[in-house]
Amino acid sequence: PDGSPTTLRVGKPGHKAVVPGDYCLMVCLARLSYPLRYVDLAKRLGGSRTICCDAFLYMVRSIDELFGHVVLDIDRWLESANVLDCCDIMAAADHRLRHVLGFLDTTFQPCARPGGDGCVFDNMDQSDLYSGYKKQHGIKWQVLVFANGLSCTSRENPGKHSDAHVLAESNWLPLLQTVSDELGFDVCVVCDGQYSRGPNIVRRDKRHERDLPVEMSQLLNQWRILVENDFAAVHNNWQFLTHKQKIVVGTSPFARIWRVSILFHNLQTLSYGNQVTARLGYHLHHMTYATYLA
Repeated sequence: PDGSPTTLRVGKPGHKAVVPGDYCLMVCLARLSYPLRYVDLAKRLGGSRTICCDAFLYMVRSIDELFGHVVLDIDRWLESANVLDCCDIMAAADHRLRHVLGFLDTTFQPCARPGGDGCVFDNMDQSDLYSGYKKQHGIKWQVLVFANGLSCTSRENPGKHSDAHVLAESNWLPLLQTVSDELGFDVCVVCDGQYSRGPNIVRRDKRHERDLPVEMSQLLNQWRILVENDFAAVHNNWQFLTHKQKIVVGTSPFARIWRVSILFHNLQTLSYGNQVTARLGYHLHHMTYATYLA
């Protein structure tokens, strides 16, 4: 938006530099895939530390503004045709899961402890970001991994909230119920024990529960691991998210970086698949980058 297809103007107003577009993309991918310092990026790719920093922030912001809606728009993937395709994929893997759409879980991304008091990140302060369960500060995102391997994410949530609270805030359950009414059966997602059972939530029994046959409970637990594998793939491929020098919220565009990482993960899935598609024996051959990003 600030230059031609081959050059971009990055930096603050009054101090903008004209750099090649492919250079900006390489800086962004290198910084996300392995958390190199800007001085190291400058040595490898050329330019100065300032230009590398400006290029990275510019690309993260631009990609999120142009395509961030793709990973946030769950309505698009809850259309009847897409839901039926995902249910058919699950049914082919195991007929007992024929009404399952995908796998739902919440991931906790640690961050550096915010300094001082007051607003530091979308009206969140230290007490909001601190998770008593994790014993550290962080942000939570809820992710739905569909049976076709693609993922949708919610917006950022304070780290102190439980998984069930994040699900309620996302307003995804009413959407699942709406598509269930359209199709005439309860469309379900497989979750872990942190969620309460409902028409659209299936999970294994907890230790004190005996609501499901043992075989079914074990089956759900085996399939639920897929969403954990998906989180691991995101973190392994985009290691900036889990670097030992934790991201400082309010300074780094934490939410944008997360959405861009999920977007890149989905693009990788379109080309090479992931552990979800490998387990289910499915590949998105019919979907192109242009179709997905539309």
